[in-house]
Amino acid sequence: MPDLYKQLLSQKDCLIADGLSETEISQLQGLYATISHLCKKLSRYSIKETLVQPDFNDNNVLFDDRLHNITIIDLGEIAISHPFFSLLNFLHVIKKYHGLTEIGDVYLRLQNYCFKKIMPFASEKRLLDAVSIARTLFFVHGALASYRLMHACDRTKFTGSFQQQGRISPSLKGLIAACI
Repeated sequence: MPDLYKQLLSQKDCLIADGLSETEISQLQGLYATISHLCKKLSRYSIKETLVQPDFNDNNVLFDDRLHNITIIDLGEIAISHPFFSLLNFLHVIKKYHGLTEIGDVYLRLQNYCFKKIMPFASEKRLLDAVSIARTLFFVHGALASYRLMHACDRTKFTGSFQQQGRISPSLKGLIAACI
């Protein structure tokens, strides 16, 4: 992730066109050591990489009430990465579209359920520390996922929000706010 982050920051024209200022890009470049450190710290938890669906949310989950099956759809952006990123995205979307807050009972129960099923942690504090690190890195993950999608597709065939600026910069601005 640190190398991909560095590559993304080298695309200065793209980042400026997406809505970042030169000052913000400079701040992001200054965060490279922090990102590297956080990645190393998160890797010490020995949580195995898995298939990650960057758009994992309730709109991409189908339920078959008759057969009691669950199907996850919209797999075009699947990558191998840390499983916390899918779970954090799921929680982010739930918060965004269903009016939950990070301190609300429903949100906290969902968060507990999601993360405790990944692997047994020696303590609640250790689990919350790992989630906290992943939350900061989630901004980088989101920016990289958006950048990868934008450059994997022929942008001339897309309309609407895909062509608008601001697909990468909100995540990177969130990273600045989380780290500074």
